[in-house]
Amino acid sequence: MKERNLSFLQGILYVMWRNVGMHGGQVLEEVTSDEESKAKSQRMTVDCSRSSRVLFLGIFILVATVITMITFFVLIRSNSYLSTAVKLEHLSAVAIYVVTSIAVILAFHRMQMLRVNSDRAIDLEESLLLLGLGGLYMFAFFSIISAILKKGPMDYLVILSSVFRVFQASLQTVFLLSGMRKSSWRREQERQKPGREYVTFLLVSNIAMWGLNTFEIQRSRANPVQLEFFGPLAWTIFNHLSVPLTIFFRFHSTVCLSNIWKSAWKRRMPAV
Repeated sequence: MKERNLSFLQGILYVMWRNVGMHGGQVLEEVTSDEESKAKSQRMTVDCSRSSRVLFLGIFILVATVITMITFFVLIRSNSYLSTAVKLEHLSAVAIYVVTSIAVILAFHRMQMLRVNSDRAIDLEESLLLLGLGGLYMFAFFSIISAILKKGPMDYLVILSSVFRVFQASLQTVFLLSGMRKSSWRREQERQKPGREYVTFLLVSNIAMWGLNTFEIQRSRANPVQLEFFGPLAWTIFNHLSVPLTIFFRFHSTVCLSNIWKSAWKRRMPAV
């Protein structure tokens, strides 16, 4: 009886020795294949077609903005070159606002044939964009009021840059709210990607404008007209209320443009 039990136990051990390794290899292969399939499904592909032609123009704007900021910070250290630094800051801002406004209009024209999802409600991302736009309006409003009432030698530059700032930001916000609801509805649109080059240019240009707002307009010496009219305390309060929202608007505009760049030219089935 003991010998029979021992033989039975030996048989079980032999079968386990023959089969455990084989089944383990099969399970390991199945797990490996499942992981590979999941990795392939989660792999992100980026299609950069129809966006390289004006990318160099956007990079040129970005490089020119960096050079302007460096020159501005060098000149503003000296009281004798303070007015020159402020004029340089306003003129460079006007130039980039004009160019980007033209780019927004061209993007509107090129993307007008895409399908618009009119049933989509305003979400948190768009609400934050509008909040940042309100801060930009606040800064421009205080700047225009001070320039009109003070009547100094550089007031026309302050008014000009503020008006173009509001115009460009408003036009771009309408484009972003519309562009985030658009998608291709034909294979030809998905292939040609109309307007994507202008979205690429605006994406890089908003990074440049974010740099201008971050490193220039928040400095008190960069706004002598507003500082002299409102006084140091009042202008500091206005500055701390509006400038962070203005910086956030430019940063969030870049995020929204990247979302349009990725998804606007993908075909989607209309909601039933």
